[in-house]
Amino acid sequence: MQHQLQNRYDELYRIVELVAKARYTAHRRLTFHSSFAQFSLTFLSIGLIIIPLLDLGGFSAHYSPKYIQIMQIVFAVILLAYSLLLSMGRFEARAEKMLSCGIALSRILRQVKPLQGTSPPLPDPVYDELYTRYYDILEKFENHTQADYHSVSTTLLARQGIPVRGQQTRPEYVGQVMSYFWKITTRRAGVYFMWTIVYSHYFISVIAMYAWIFYMVYPSPVTR
Repeated sequence: MQHQLQNRYDELYRIVELVAKARYTAHRRLTFHSSFAQFSLTFLSIGLIIIPLLDLGGFSAHYSPKYIQIMQIVFAVILLAYSLLLSMGRFEARAEKMLSCGIALSRILRQVKPLQGTSPPLPDPVYDELYTRYYDILEKFENHTQADYHSVSTTLLARQGIPVRGQQTRPEYVGQVMSYFWKITTRRAGVYFMWTIVYSHYFISVIAMYAWIFYMVYPSPVTR
C-alpha cells in the first residue's frame, strides 16, 4: 500500500524517521565492525604465538623449520598492516557519532509528530525552523551507507503490511501482494549480501591462518 502524504509535516516526518533509523542501523553496523575487529586481531595474535610453540614442540608435520620462520614474519607483517587499516576505520568513535545523530533526529521527530495531519498556511516559521535544524544536524555527521538505507526501507515496507484490497480484481490484487513480497525478499537478500561482503574479511583472515596451522600439525595419511 503506497503511503499517501497529506501535508508538509507528514513528508518531513517520513524523511526524518527514515534517516534517524538509518543512523541507528549505521551505529549497530559500526559496533559490529568494532567487535569483529577486536576478536579477529585477538585470534590472529594468538595464532602468531601458537605457531612457534608448535614448532618448538616438534608438532610440525608438513613444513620445514625455515619455511615456518618465513611464514611467521609474513603473518606478522600482514597482521601489522591489517591492524593499521582497521584502526583507520575508527569504528567505535564513528558508532558513537551515529548514535548521537540518531538521538538528535529523534528529538525532531517528537516535535513533528503532534503536527502531523495539520497544514498551516505559508510562510510557516515552525516548519522552516524544524527543516533547518534537520539539515544542520546532517551537516555535522557523516552519512549512512546504502546498506543502512535499504535495511531501514525494508523494515518500513514490512511495517506497512500486505496491501489492502480495494476495487481491484482478484488477479490484480494477487499481483500486488506478490509484488509486495518480491520487494521485501529482494531488498532483504540485497542487505544480507552486502553485510556478508562487508564482514567476510574478518572471518576469512582468521580461518586462513588457523587452516595453515591445522595443516602444519595434521599428520598425513602416510605418517599416521
